[in-house]
Amino acid sequence: MTKGDQYDITEKSGDKQVKNLGKYVELAERYYLEGVDEITFLNITSFRNCPLADLPMLGVLQQTAERIFVPLTIRSGIREFTDLDGTKHSALDVTTHYFQSGVDKVSIGSDAVITVEEYLARGKTLTGKMSIETIAATYGNQAVVVSIDPKRI
Repeated sequence: MTKGDQYDITEKSGDKQVKNLGKYVELAERYYLEGVDEITFLNITSFRNCPLADLPMLGVLQQTAERIFVPLTIRSGIREFTDLDGTKHSALDVTTHYFQSGVDKVSIGSDAVITVEEYLARGKTLTGKMSIETIAATYGNQAVVVSIDPKRI
């Protein structure tokens, strides 16, 4: 697990851009043993690739789910996409793979913005087909978290 300077507001590491904090599964287990009540993984590079081919993260989630017993959330590429061979996948397909790996919740970021834009464009009408709606209908409202990264303009 690494932490880049972009997310570090408390200490600067000189000319180093990234510092190594340890291994994901072991850190998650340590936090669990220290009393955290939920763990969220942020896989910030999955949006660049096919989230379903992100086998390292799927493996990390599965190993973590076997060792901790608090809700496990993933924030990573929960969106509709087309992979390199042209196969289309829904946000629900991506979510299903994450749930099969042991997560309890998915956190939606960019796709939540798209959902709101579509909702407003339709005159505040739900369709039942937007990603948040389909995931909540399949796995329950408690399984979907919306993550907002505000930016001051």
